[in-house]
Amino acid sequence: MERLSIKILSGVIVLLFSACDKENKPDLLPPVAGFEVSEEKIYIWETVKFSDASKNEPIEWDWYFEGGDPEVSVEPGPEVLYSEAGKYSVKLTVRNERGESVKEVDYFIEVNEYQNYFGTLTDERDGQEYKTIAIGNTYIMAENLRFMTGDAVYYDNDPGNGEVYGLLYKWETALDACPAGWRLPTRNEYNMIREYLGGEYVAGGKLKISGTEYWLTPNEYGTNETGFSAVGSGGYMPGHLEFNGLNENTTYWTQTEAPNDLVWSMALSNTNGRMAIQNTTSRGYGYFSARCIQD
Repeated sequence: MERLSIKILSGVIVLLFSACDKENKPDLLPPVAGFEVSEEKIYIWETVKFSDASKNEPIEWDWYFEGGDPEVSVEPGPEVLYSEAGKYSVKLTVRNERGESVKEVDYFIEVNEYQNYFGTLTDERDGQEYKTIAIGNTYIMAENLRFMTGDAVYYDNDPGNGEVYGLLYKWETALDACPAGWRLPTRNEYNMIREYLGGEYVAGGKLKISGTEYWLTPNEYGTNETGFSAVGSGGYMPGHLEFNGLNENTTYWTQTEAPNDLVWSMALSNTNGRMAIQNTTSRGYGYFSARCIQD
């Protein structure tokens, strides 16, 4: 009898705890998948923040992002990079102890090509006008600087080359040559432009003016999609190569110094679509082109 009483008492205690648990936590229902996003319409090389908005306490998440990087994720709130224009689907599968649920939306994320915002800059020092563009959040000249000052020369010492190719500057002159409110880009700013345009081996083509009027054939991958309108302005190295590289290559100064009397620069070539950012340009020797960026 004593053992029976103990068993009955134990059963009552279990039932009481079970009743309390049900009162505090109703029976869990199967999940209902749902999500929210930071933006549905973006430009290439931008990211979207996804947030789980599912009901009924999911404990597992399986995402699939068409055209995204990453393409899959198991995090409740992933960030996804889109690098190509298009309309892409998103699929989320969620699970809890009671089951799973799927939400899939076709053509949900709209990714657009970057836009060319053209403006005009007037240099009050000499009255010259320059086209300007925006690449991402960066406002930059769409023509080479032509302001005559300090150590600056026209290619072949011919002023007729100045209108299209601009002037070639020694680095220290280029540092102070931009109009008020504008300056030489930094190495990091050119890096950001390069990443925005798809990376080192494709970005250069999107900066180069198309055709073979200002670049020698083949002007590989030159599309000028950005409106940057880079031309092969060459360079000047007195006492060595003199004037060289017209319509073959161009080098743009940055304001970022490198060791051993060198400076970081950005370079383009007629033979490939590369946007090279290099630390091999002598600050005291060569003369190269300048583009100015808005402060």
